[in-house]
Amino acid sequence: MAERQGAESDLQAESTSEFSGNEYDGHAKGGNDLASKTLHIQAKRFYLDVKQNKGGRFFKVAEVASSGNRNQITFGMTLGKDMRDQLDAFADFYASLGPGNRNDEGESGNLKSEVIRKGEKWYYLDLKENTRGKFLRISQVLRYGGRNQIALPAQGIAEMKDALSDLLDEFGEEDIVAEQTSLDSRMIRAESKRIYFDVGKNNRGTFLRITEVRGRLRNAVRLPQSCLSNFKEILSDYCDKLGVKDEEDKSATE
Repeated sequence: MAERQGAESDLQAESTSEFSGNEYDGHAKGGNDLASKTLHIQAKRFYLDVKQNKGGRFFKVAEVASSGNRNQITFGMTLGKDMRDQLDAFADFYASLGPGNRNDEGESGNLKSEVIRKGEKWYYLDLKENTRGKFLRISQVLRYGGRNQIALPAQGIAEMKDALSDLLDEFGEEDIVAEQTSLDSRMIRAESKRIYFDVGKNNRGTFLRITEVRGRLRNAVRLPQSCLSNFKEILSDYCDKLGVKDEEDKSATE
């Protein structure tokens, strides 16, 4: 019992979130509940919820310790398939380990690490072990810096994967979350800023996403394909009025 409580304490420390309680970085806050599963793993409860708002369907995974402390991550339906596949791989890897496979790199040695990236979304999965046991830490990188993260006891990885698979089978047929297209991203530098241009698609159609990045700050706007012609016309008009010249015109006058 003392060992289990110690493991819970350590896992709780590992899952501390700098932005605890934030909703899915790519969706509006809140949303309607479509389904929920509850997992009891060691002394923790994990809630796996399917939610939907105007941005589409997404998953929320909440970790609640016996002390009441709560941490959570969120991810979209399309990314949920990658998360399920990674959980499956981590479960197989954990099952292959024996009791003597502990990694002693510092207090929390890494046994296996993977990264999931979908457009602007980054998730880090790290199977770790210390003197109190093995656990999978899943970290969600937030748009404006910081991370949300949970710590899942290793013996519960397969159970979480099965629960996620069940919900994907029922609710994941329609890929509602926007994803990159085959068009390459473009980037320009403007003083101390970087501005990215990405074309994506979702259930409402094709859009151009323009993202401004300055240090750790990031702001983005999505322009539907239907308005790009007007956007181009207005931008061109402002460029003419401001006397902005193309690079070729600049070279010709120098």
